[in-house]
Amino acid sequence: MSDFDLAENALKETLSALGDNLEKLVLVGGWVPYLYVHYLWKTPAADFPLTTDIDLGVRETGPLRPSSTVFQRLREAGLAMKRLHPKEAMPVKFIHRNGRSSVPIDFITSDTVSDDTRNRFLGGELAWSRITAFELLLEGTVPVEVGLGGKAFRVHVPSPSRFFFHKGIIFSSRNGEFKRAKDLYTFFWGVRFHPDRKSLLREILSFRDHEFFDYFRDNMLGHLQDVSQPGYLWLRPFLAAWLPEKEMNRAVEETMAPLIKELER
Repeated sequence: MSDFDLAENALKETLSALGDNLEKLVLVGGWVPYLYVHYLWKTPAADFPLTTDIDLGVRETGPLRPSSTVFQRLREAGLAMKRLHPKEAMPVKFIHRNGRSSVPIDFITSDTVSDDTRNRFLGGELAWSRITAFELLLEGTVPVEVGLGGKAFRVHVPSPSRFFFHKGIIFSSRNGEFKRAKDLYTFFWGVRFHPDRKSLLREILSFRDHEFFDYFRDNMLGHLQDVSQPGYLWLRPFLAAWLPEKEMNRAVEETMAPLIKELER
């Protein structure tokens, strides 16, 4: 099996294990661009860097008590568990293992989601983390019918405008230069290959009243306002996969110009 086949199989088996609990979860992270291209946009785009991690956003479920928690479902499916703290039995995270493939499964939520959701829906044994402005990805989601290994799944993903706006907010605060650059590339890639770029940018700009919009504006202008900004260099290793070097700066400038112009006002 190729690396992608192994990653796809891990995603399929994880979604299968979640069953109807999947309805309260949102697939986020690096799988989202792949699903956009193949199941939502259905238009050609440059290949996005291969992703193996499975990141699932947790929506508010409050007092809802499912027949089995997410923890119980994944444990019953036989997925491997790893302690978050070596000397403490709980909490744990799950890992899908298949030969040489080891795919972590992470659960993420916002500051506004209650502890009831963790205890009754996820299971108190399961680790989760909170990310700044993550509620953007949990609201206004889009259902996508995804086919994996002969099975069909109804998966919720963030709307493109919310997904890419969130990337534009968080990339500069990520740990590690590669993660910062990849998140910025994710934003650029989305603007470049969305089948209706004008509509996408209009929707992103509609978040002007959002509490993190000023942070988004500063990030964009501070990294992509012109070729002297560091974002141009950050993007080059990713652009090299599908663009000649002499075309890189022009491609970034042309793609980002309409947004930069609006943000400079």
